[in-house]
Amino acid sequence: MEAQIQKLLSVVSTLIALQIVTLATVVGVTWYSHNDLKQDLSRVASTGGRPPTPEPVENWRAFVREHNAALGAEDAAVVVVEYSDFQCPFCKKYSDETRRQIIDEYGDKVRMVFKHYPLEQMHPHAMTAAIAAQCALREGKFWDIHERFFSQPNALDVDSAISAGRSIGLSDRYAECVVNGETRAEVEQDMRDGSEVGVRGTPTLMVNGEFLVGVHSVAAFEAIFEKAGLVSN
Repeated sequence: MEAQIQKLLSVVSTLIALQIVTLATVVGVTWYSHNDLKQDLSRVASTGGRPPTPEPVENWRAFVREHNAALGAEDAAVVVVEYSDFQCPFCKKYSDETRRQIIDEYGDKVRMVFKHYPLEQMHPHAMTAAIAAQCALREGKFWDIHERFFSQPNALDVDSAISAGRSIGLSDRYAECVVNGETRAEVEQDMRDGSEVGVRGTPTLMVNGEFLVGVHSVAAFEAIFEKAGLVSN
């Protein structure tokens, strides 16, 4: 009888875990833990389904690496560091809507930095796309491939990534880079950085060291922008 009870409890725990993951997706963020599952389930449950917002990071500039693609002035008053996944629908929504609005309204006053956080257990081609995007960065076309990948999230296997690169003028060297996974170390560095600062899902935005998790409107960024003395055009 005790064994049957334990088995039943195990099944119930699994169902609860699946419900938490589903709820996390519904509220606007794809959730995946790179650490101990039980600890992260506890954190998610305590926040009503959304992964907990990481604590502010004082040394946030240390997590902006030379290999990270960026737009905006290097001396911008505000730096938005985006932890993202090309197969995450909410990352696409943030990129298509909020990110574009911030760029349109603030221009070079806000520097947008992209860091990879592919959720491989949920998105089987996210790592391939991240590696390919870094390969495209070597030829100065990261943002071109960024747009292409978000426009076709269901076609990001190796062959599709190579085809997408050719369509925007990338060389055969790009294809070799993708096939050989030459930029994997850069992607894995981003993932380690994300785990270190407390990222648990995508998109996660680190704005001058403060965090926003999930999809938010531009208004959610304004308090941080004001604190930095940023004035809209």
